[in-house]
Amino acid sequence: MLMSTWEPGDEVEEGLRALRAHDAPQETVERIRARCVASLEARRARSEASRSRPLSWRDWLEPAGRRGLGRVALFAIATLRRDESVDLLLSLAREEEPPTAREALAALASITSDAALYERARAAVDGRPELRAALARAFGRGVGS
Repeated sequence: MLMSTWEPGDEVEEGLRALRAHDAPQETVERIRARCVASLEARRARSEASRSRPLSWRDWLEPAGRRGLGRVALFAIATLRRDESVDLLLSLAREEEPPTAREALAALASITSDAALYERARAAVDGRPELRAALARAFGRGVGS
């Protein structure tokens, strides 16, 4: 019989039947069953926990940067056009080293160059004079704007 879905529990039951067929003591069969069930439940719980815990975009950026994909990752986040992505890009512009901050500003400007987002970006980098030119370039404005 061909099964349409595989369940680890099916394999456990098959293994236990084989143990019984070879006259394994009932105590051994039950001990193995208990270990298998505990192992499967732990695996299922880990799987469910990993699905319910979203990957932090910030956690995703570091490995992307190490692979030379930091700029691509920032623009990918920007394309989501979600409040969370805008907030992350603003915080990167505010907190990260200048190269990453400049890329975050460029990614922000790719969303829209409207005045409201420009003002939020300007406020985020207000205390960082080394980013003034990058801000102006990203949003297509003069340095003093």
